[in-house]
Amino acid sequence: MNHLQATYVIAHLQGRGVSLGRPGLILIFIAALQLSAGPSLAEETPGKSAGDSSSKPGESQWNVFRGGEAQNGYRPTSPGDAPRLRWAFDIGEGVEATAAISGGRVFVASVDGKVCALDLLATDKKGKMVWQQKAEGGVRSSPGVKDGKVFFGDDFGFVYSLDSATGKILWKYETEGGAEIISSVNFHKGLLLVGSYDGNLYCLERSSGKLAWKAETGAPVHCSPAISQGKTFVAGCDGLLRVIDVNEGKEVSQLELGENTAASPAVQGDQLYVGTYGSQVKAVDWKAGKILWTYEHPVRRFPYYASAALSDTLVVIGGRDKFIHGLDRKSGKAVWTFTTRARVESSPVIVGSRVICGSSDKNIYMLDLATGRKIWSFEGDGSFVASAAIASGQMVMGCDSGLVYCFDMKPTAKAGSR
Repeated sequence: MNHLQATYVIAHLQGRGVSLGRPGLILIFIAALQLSAGPSLAEETPGKSAGDSSSKPGESQWNVFRGGEAQNGYRPTSPGDAPRLRWAFDIGEGVEATAAISGGRVFVASVDGKVCALDLLATDKKGKMVWQQKAEGGVRSSPGVKDGKVFFGDDFGFVYSLDSATGKILWKYETEGGAEIISSVNFHKGLLLVGSYDGNLYCLERSSGKLAWKAETGAPVHCSPAISQGKTFVAGCDGLLRVIDVNEGKEVSQLELGENTAASPAVQGDQLYVGTYGSQVKAVDWKAGKILWTYEHPVRRFPYYASAALSDTLVVIGGRDKFIHGLDRKSGKAVWTFTTRARVESSPVIVGSRVICGSSDKNIYMLDLATGRKIWSFEGDGSFVASAAIASGQMVMGCDSGLVYCFDMKPTAKAGSR
């Protein structure tokens, strides 16, 4: 592991705030929330989807890290006016993994290895736990849900399959050398893909946990693999973008990005977008094997740890420069930037005409997609490294104090409406 690769691990473990509130303080905290609401979004026209069919799951679930196989971080339907807090559940330790939502349940994990299923529409302000399971190591790998099973990796190098109804462990696969798994799982047909810090991309049979194939990259794989058009895409700590046949595990091509990457690639059609540790965002034509454009902020040079979200016209990405950037998809030129008070490691989600993103300044922000103007914000109990999961009109996001928040994002009925 070279110096930059070691920096990945150190940076990932740094920045944990002191836990501020525990169960007895949650209701007091909720009562004291500082919400800044903007104009109603109920009349916004939903945007068009930004991905191919694999990136457009039904809006009743958010079953993988970025909401779909291509990792676009996109939902077409705009939310209503300012989201309203439904519940705040205390899982006990920090949450860095993005939650999954499926079948009316929220699946969330903590850095001490707890994996919980929660009732999405719970009426109790403290939330309602359905079941809890414990992994061997801490869990920073975002859970994925498919066919009634929950999948994730842990810090000890295990990949798990749990029954989504009961939390029972169905199988557990041990990767080489016990290296940590921060990469989130992704799905293709009956397969599961996940990267590891042992330098391999693993493809397992979802039903049994048996190894289907393994692709060596030569450096830790921090990112979550994107999948599109029968290919999987891995941007790694070796500065290379690898395109791999998802069925056979054979490398199709590779492209030099010039810098190590921690962010996960976002794909639409033949184009791919990813931020690097070299303070750049790159657009790639992966079929032609060429870089289309490179964006660098003219003054602030900080790594991009978050993954990009894509609309038809914009690439939205957060950086450790404290900014959320809105970039023109065709040219890579900055359309807008929004300034937070700390680094942005939470990956933005585009919801119709709005952007949802957390920050290490303990806030969740809702921005106007076209202008970057703040519409709404919520101050939480800790830093937000995890990203938003949005389904069934609800938004779920955990923070590093151990609180997991659920917001109702459906439009508020207007006076006199039925």
